[in-house]
Amino acid sequence: MLFHPLLIFSGHTVTINTSIGISLYPEDATNSGKLITLADNAMYLSKSKGMGHFHFCQEL
Repeated sequence: MLFHPLLIFSGHTVTINTSIGISLYPEDATNSGKLITLADNAMYLSKSKGMGHFHFCQEL
């Protein structure tokens, strides 16, 4: 899981969570628009699974 709290000034804590979608050139697509769309779809799949995940794209 990608999760570590950060201690900043005055004892405040900041938590950053990430969900990552991954598409690969040229395996998944050969143009930037398609690569971004596939990575975006994979990111939303990651978000649906909860915080701190990553997924590779899956062609539908």
